[in-house]
Amino acid sequence: MVKAWETKNSIIKNIEKMISQKVINPILPEKWYKQIIIKGEGRGKKLGFPTINFNSKGLNFAFGVYLCQIKINNKTFKGLLHYGPKLTFKQKNPSAEVFILNFDKKIKLNQMINFKLENFLRQTKKFKTSKDLIKQIKKDIKSITDKEKNV
Repeated sequence: MVKAWETKNSIIKNIEKMISQKVINPILPEKWYKQIIIKGEGRGKKLGFPTINFNSKGLNFAFGVYLCQIKINNKTFKGLLHYGPKLTFKQKNPSAEVFILNFDKKIKLNQMINFKLENFLRQTKKFKTSKDLIKQIKKDIKSITDKEKNV
């Protein structure tokens, strides 16, 4: 007997595969998500890309890396959002974090933030080394800044 969650996971994996192969473009929700900032592991900061972390429960979009808008203290910024397992670090449970572009302020834990997805950039993937991950993050940021120059 096939369990409903197994079928759901299989469908999600097939959709994510089609997205990664550019067969389909994900339809992004047109809504602002509200989340509370939680303590992360500090890995983003060590890699040179400090992130804010928040609970991933209740998020209803495909795992991946996205361009997003994020509102903090009534100001809106662009961000690079990762949602899903951190495969490079053998973390299987999904997590959510945002690297905010051109942002160097301190943010308090338990502070409320709002974010909205703008564009799907790529699927989550496992990198062989942290250096490979850093190279990819730089490419992701460059793709965002290049798009903004062309607008």
